[in-house]
Amino acid sequence: MATKHTDVIIMSGGRGTRISQVATYYGCKSLIPINGFSAIEYVLRAVRVATSRRIFLCIERPELLDPISKEVQKLDQEGIEIYLDNSIRGTMHAVYKLRDRIQTNCVMVLYGHHLVRPEHLCAIHTGAELHAVASLYNTSSNNPRSFSDISKDGRLTKISRGDSDVQLREAQYYIDPPYCFPRVFTAWLQDRGIRCHEAIKDWVEAGNAAYGCIADFPHEFHYAEELESLARFSTELKEQLSIQ
Repeated sequence: MATKHTDVIIMSGGRGTRISQVATYYGCKSLIPINGFSAIEYVLRAVRVATSRRIFLCIERPELLDPISKEVQKLDQEGIEIYLDNSIRGTMHAVYKLRDRIQTNCVMVLYGHHLVRPEHLCAIHTGAELHAVASLYNTSSNNPRSFSDISKDGRLTKISRGDSDVQLREAQYYIDPPYCFPRVFTAWLQDRGIRCHEAIKDWVEAGNAAYGCIADFPHEFHYAEELESLARFSTELKEQLSIQ
C-alpha cells in the first residue's frame, strides 16, 4: 500500500449522547473499547498505515487530555498532537481553526470512534488536492441523515438532509467521514460552527467539485446496539493492523 502524505485531523472527544451510558463511563466515544482495544487505537493505527504526516487529535474537554494522551503513548509514534480547544463548534470549525497549521496540499478528517480501512484512506486521498472527497455508505444510523445524488463519475450533485424514513434511490448514498479536503477548501471555511454536509453542500453550490468514494466497512456508530456488529469488523481489522 502506497503511503500518502497528508496531514490528518481526528475529532476524538464525542460525548455520545445517543450512547450516553457507555460513552459517559469511558469518557467519550473514542475511548469505548471494541474487541479489547479502544476505538481511537484502531483509527490511529489505520491512519499511520495510510500516511506518515502529522495527526491532530481534537478534543474540547480538558478531562479527556489524560486518557487520550495514554492512548497515544501506547502507540509510541511521533507526529501525533493533541489539540485541546473548548471553543471548537464541530468538525468543520476544528478544520477552520487548524487550517494555518496544515502543511500538506490536502487534509484528511476522521472521527476517533469510527473504525476504517487504511486502503480507503488512501483511496479518498486520490484527487483531494483538487476537490473535496466524502465517504459513501449504503446505510446510516445518524438522524437526521445527509445523503447525495452521485453522478456516473462519482461526483456529488445534490446533497440533502432527511430523517430515519429516508429511502435511498438508485445513485444515492449517505455521505459521512472520513473526508479529504484540498487546501483551497480549508482556506474557504469561515469562523462558524457548521455541519460537515452543510459545508460540502455550500462548496458544491458555489460551483466547486466534490466526489464520493464508496466505503466497504460500517458507518460510524451512534447506538450501543451497533457495537456488536462493529466488534465483528474489528476482528478483521485487528489482523490487518497487527493489533495484538
